[in-house]
Amino acid sequence: MGHNLMAATTHAEPSLRLRKARFRDAKPMDQCNRRNLAENYELEFWGQHLIAHPYFSRVLETADRQVVGYVFSDGALVLSLAVDVAYRRQGWGRKLLQSLQEDPQQPSLELHVRVSNQAARRLYEGLGFQITRPLSAYYRTPTEDGLLMQWSAQQPPRCRSLTTPDQGTPHPLQEPMAHDQGNPNLDQPPRSEEPVIRMARPPVDTAQKNDQLYDHNDPAFQRCFE
Repeated sequence: MGHNLMAATTHAEPSLRLRKARFRDAKPMDQCNRRNLAENYELEFWGQHLIAHPYFSRVLETADRQVVGYVFSDGALVLSLAVDVAYRRQGWGRKLLQSLQEDPQQPSLELHVRVSNQAARRLYEGLGFQITRPLSAYYRTPTEDGLLMQWSAQQPPRCRSLTTPDQGTPHPLQEPMAHDQGNPNLDQPPRSEEPVIRMARPPVDTAQKNDQLYDHNDPAFQRCFE
């Protein structure tokens, strides 16, 4: 990809900059997430992951250091990606993901996406992600199937066929979907604005595991939530 995106700018907002996320970004990243997405993590979850995986997340911030976008990753899986409405349609979602792909420590990435989120799927496919398998009823609000997608810096992943193994008939995930789940006029073409990309759902036992891994009384950890 070649060009450095860590100090990327746009004509519309030249003061925006993209940088690696720090532990102190947990709270503003959580706030940005809640402004833009229906699925949210607990604040503590953000802090724990930024401690455990300090090199794999990015934030988009203004000149006065307000976080207006982010990509949240543990190094293998993109957990969440969002950009505030005012800064969409400027390519920042793409640049956030590209900044991970350009990292030499990032040989591959996986992410989840709703089947109906055609805009996000086009974005991911344009960056080299490929569908590896369907995820039945993965999303909850509302309930919907998801797709697991993967990108590799070395070679494209092997995609599984979306057919039922017994009959060989097309899987329901291959059926045409609406361009916009909230759009009553399904004949309209896809919208071109920056997609709102929903996060991966955390494992049910994440909180229990994190309780065993982190000292919640550590002053450095507590400062994240002040």
